[in-house]
Amino acid sequence: MLTVPYALYASKAGSATEFTSDMTLGDILENGNDADTRQIKNLAGPTDAHDVATKAYVDSLAMVFRANFAGNRHEYIDLDLPSGTKWATTNIGATTPEEYGDYFAWGETETKDYYGWDTYEYGEDLTNYNEIDGLTVLDSTDDAASVVWGGDWRMPTQADMEELISNCTWLDTIQNGVYGYIVKGSNGNSIFLPAAGYYDEGLVGSGEDGSYWSSSLNTDDPGYAWALSF
Repeated sequence: MLTVPYALYASKAGSATEFTSDMTLGDILENGNDADTRQIKNLAGPTDAHDVATKAYVDSLAMVFRANFAGNRHEYIDLDLPSGTKWATTNIGATTPEEYGDYFAWGETETKDYYGWDTYEYGEDLTNYNEIDGLTVLDSTDDAASVVWGGDWRMPTQADMEELISNCTWLDTIQNGVYGYIVKGSNGNSIFLPAAGYYDEGLVGSGEDGSYWSSSLNTDDPGYAWALSF
């Protein structure tokens, strides 16, 4: 019975060449490396740098790449902060630094038309993140950045915001026609926080005020969460 390499070579050359059991694939390929559209089946997965990659191996890498790309397609800036934390260049829902982006109630991960206690997911009695359950930082399932952007993205904690305030210079300015603050790190890199306002039933302070949620509950008063405001 012919071996697969022998059959391929005979098909291309038009005549059979004597092959012995001690010949390597390299010996065979010296006589030609055109498989004439035929397939080599049942290869093992690669283990070394120069091994042939199987379709299953390539497909698995592609799946990992797509998952990572989906969660990291948003740009970030290194502000040379002591913690090494990187900050996004835009708000969630925005495509440029100046766009306001989307608005979320604290602990919610979807936008809505009306923001009030009667539409709040946890109600006015705070069924979650209260003195009973002891939760003081949003779970990833309640974190808008984690849910909407995925990957390693998350909302900043109170500590993250305090670090940003203490280790960066803040300049109120108008950038591309939008009022807000340039926040510059010691390495010269910066982000822009637009004065997007906030919702109190309706939109308030747009173009004048900025209010950015942290993921940290105000443990002194669980009815409130920490936010960065200007």
